[in-house]
Amino acid sequence: MRVKAGFVALGVVLLTGAGLVAGGFGRQEAGAAPVTAADLMIDEAVPEHQLLRDVLVIDLERRNGELRHFAYLPEHRPPGLTGMNIGSDDVGHGSVVDGYHLGRSQVLVELAPRQTGLCRIIREGQLTAASRCLRDDAVDGVPEFRRVTAYSSDRGADGAFWARTAMVPLAEAGWFTELVARGNAALADH
Repeated sequence: MRVKAGFVALGVVLLTGAGLVAGGFGRQEAGAAPVTAADLMIDEAVPEHQLLRDVLVIDLERRNGELRHFAYLPEHRPPGLTGMNIGSDDVGHGSVVDGYHLGRSQVLVELAPRQTGLCRIIREGQLTAASRCLRDDAVDGVPEFRRVTAYSSDRGADGAFWARTAMVPLAEAGWFTELVARGNAALADH
């Protein structure tokens, strides 16, 4: 049943990410502050428009009280980052999973209160042959989460980056704050 649970968790994360990427974009009234993710429209001509929209959605969700997702981020911007999405909640052990899109690859980061055994499941080949565990270790700083596991469903992600990067609370990830500022500026220009 571990295989099935792993596939279910991975499927939920991928479907959630696809929903955020493909979701409808509403039209924002002039001068009105964004109140929903659909209000966050960035012109496609703006460089990294999808990534900027994604970080604004995450920022909006966090301002609205969703503090579990992206509680930790890599200290430095992941190489090739093109998008991010809030993944699944509580995949069976009090954890959350979030996605980092890296061109054609995706890295999923699970934050959990304790070790989940996901990397063992991957090493045993219980997911897909291309799946690989990039990181499975302790973190300190957000009491709710004590473990971070990063994994990819393909071989395209930079495993060395994910294995060695420090995972820091969101407020300490300057690259994320810079992207939020750029996204807000792009909203103001729209």
